[in-house]
Amino acid sequence: IDPKEYVCVKLMNESNVPIEVYNAETDKMYQLEEKMLLSYKQFDTQKVIPVPVRSPGDEFWKKIAYEYNRNLRLKEYEKRLEEIDALIKQKENEGEDIEELKQQRDEVEQEKFKDDPLDAIERVPMPKVKDPKKVNIAIVGWDKCGKSTICNYLSETSKRGIVRLSQLLSWHINKSTEVSKRAQEFLEEKSKELEVARLEKEKKMKRLKKGEAEPVLNLSLIHI
Repeated sequence: IDPKEYVCVKLMNESNVPIEVYNAETDKMYQLEEKMLLSYKQFDTQKVIPVPVRSPGDEFWKKIAYEYNRNLRLKEYEKRLEEIDALIKQKENEGEDIEELKQQRDEVEQEKFKDDPLDAIERVPMPKVKDPKKVNIAIVGWDKCGKSTICNYLSETSKRGIVRLSQLLSWHINKSTEVSKRAQEFLEEKSKELEVARLEKEKKMKRLKKGEAEPVLNLSLIHI
């Protein structure tokens, strides 16, 4: 071995706790774990993940690894669906039968739905709460105000499950329930009211004189 290709390093741990040493450039496991952390949705939005501190030698956090691998599978489903859609379009243009391709697409959609976190409400039952003082908590607020951080903390400390509104709504839509119909009608109505408020703001912007403050969106036009 060429002496120029290596160097001896003496590493001393003067703390009273064990440490773990790795090379960020060559350690494949470290690189994979870093990739899983960076792709974790909660880390991306809050930069804080309420999980137990790992000791040297401990395995990677299971729920983060599960989320990463599940997202890889979902991306694969999306890729398969895009390929089938392209074939369906091609066959339609050529005037050929597409029933078999449609059946294949339905099968892939069903596989994806079973693997999709939106179905977690049905597949993963909430833990039974024995303490009569424990109640369900609804946390609402603007984007980036800390809802997820609070929910994750309460979930970790009280061992309670989390159901996001988007999950609940998607579950009802997938099941075509009466709630989904009412929710979609409500969202469509609010979308129209929001558009009216936006157009009103645009009109005010056109009449805006130099030095005047920019008009704000009139939220009173949106009836909740």
